Amino acid sequence: MARSKTVWRNGKVFAEYVDGQLVWLDPEYKAPARSTDVKAPMYMRDIGEYVSPIDGSYISTRSAHRDHMRAHDVIEVGNERLKATPVEEPVGFGQAIKQRLDEVKAMPQRDYDEYVQKQVYEHSQIAAVPVAAE
Repeated sequence: MARSKTVWRNGKVFAEYVDGQLVWLDPEYKAPARSTDVKAPMYMRDIGEYVSPIDGSYISTRSAHRDHMRAHDVIEVGNERLKATPVEEPVGFGQAIKQRLDEVKAMPQRDYDEYVQKQVYEHSQIAAVPVAAE
């Protein structure tokens, strides 16, 4: 079964879609002019003057702002260019246990015995800590 959607604008049907495809559009609709259709130069206002929090100097233009940032080796927050960081695949709990078992099995017997004695001592110290009664 086809899914349809009707878009209403100003109390009358503006457009109709069937399965996400535009099937009817108001014949009186005229698309807005695009910036490429306008035969006029585009410009951007310059920034307002401000006092630098770094050294207290007055900055009044974009170029002075860029030069000031370069001179003090700073960046604007939110405009950083982040380097791609490699994503490490998470090690599952079972795989971590297997890795640790393999490490222990590869230990020389003397190192293993020392490791066990150290663990026994640490566990006895933890077991000796008094626990508050509830």
